[in-house]
Amino acid sequence: MIAGIAVNALLIIVLVGLSKKKDKPEGNTAKTESDHDVSGSPVATKTRTETALIADDIVFLDAEFSSRDDAIAALVGAAAEAGRITNADDVVAAALAREKQHSTGVDHHVAIPHARSAAVSKPTLAFARLSEPGVVWAEGEKPSRLISLIAMPEDAGKAHLKLLSKLARHVMNQEFREELYAAATPADAVNKINSVVV
Repeated sequence: MIAGIAVNALLIIVLVGLSKKKDKPEGNTAKTESDHDVSGSPVATKTRTETALIADDIVFLDAEFSSRDDAIAALVGAAAEAGRITNADDVVAAALAREKQHSTGVDHHVAIPHARSAAVSKPTLAFARLSEPGVVWAEGEKPSRLISLIAMPEDAGKAHLKLLSKLARHVMNQEFREELYAAATPADAVNKINSVVV
């Protein structure tokens, strides 16, 4: 049990560490971290529907995908249809490039693929709960059933790292996962996820 917790913690540290290496800014930028901070309330300056990270139209419940790549493409495609992404192919490519660096499967049948791209127009968290058995995320891993895709604009600074860290912490909690499995509607899943990320 303790060894399992230690392995999960190490995976999260590796995921965040890899992201930090890629995300170091080159030179000085005009925007501050607070310009893209997703940790505060999304209703600060706009209505919730305009700025919410996650919404019913980017949630899949009891979905079936044939592979990791199909799952990522479907989540990105839903975000594109919702007007959050201008070029789905670019975002899918960025997410898959991240997977080549290190699998975003984090045990407990959970995966958190993530990408930054200029093709992302609104910070996005898309979610899919897959029917059993789920999809194998990487060789040697158990199938993943709870998939949370984080897509952030290229200039989002450390916002996606904060979101990744928050989400990764909570998906390690069995009660949180069980509530996601029990969600009867996309709105239920949205409310549960919002309770820990906003």
